[in-house]
Amino acid sequence: MKTQFVLPSVQSYWRYSAAGFSAVAGIIHAYFMSEHFEAWVGYGGFFLVATVCQLLLSHILAATRPVRREVLWAGILGNAAIIALWIVTRTLGIPLGPEAGMVEEIGALDLTSKIAELVVIVCLAVLLREKTELGAHSRLSNS
Repeated sequence: MKTQFVLPSVQSYWRYSAAGFSAVAGIIHAYFMSEHFEAWVGYGGFFLVATVCQLLLSHILAATRPVRREVLWAGILGNAAIIALWIVTRTLGIPLGPEAGMVEEIGALDLTSKIAELVVIVCLAVLLREKTELGAHSRLSNS
């Protein structure tokens, strides 16, 4: 009996790439969580929520097939919000808390997490586009 090797679909590559990069971003946020809790519970809470959401997204993307459109949008918007806040804290300053107004420095790990989040957004946008095109194709063929 011959064993057949089946290549995963292109969609699987996008999904697993998004899952991996989301895990990277979540792990980086977890790494900095205690430092931010020491500064203020609000900062630590933000890092806790970011960590949980990014790791949960990673798990959902890796374990669920097909991924729902709402999950894709939540991942896109959530990561975009984190990137937007990072840009604000690196240019205008921290918006609230005891260190409000202080401009954060750009570090290697936080820049790495932003790159990972951008990759997640791109991967999820491709998956969302494919899902939309497949839905439009199936609606046309059913007409």
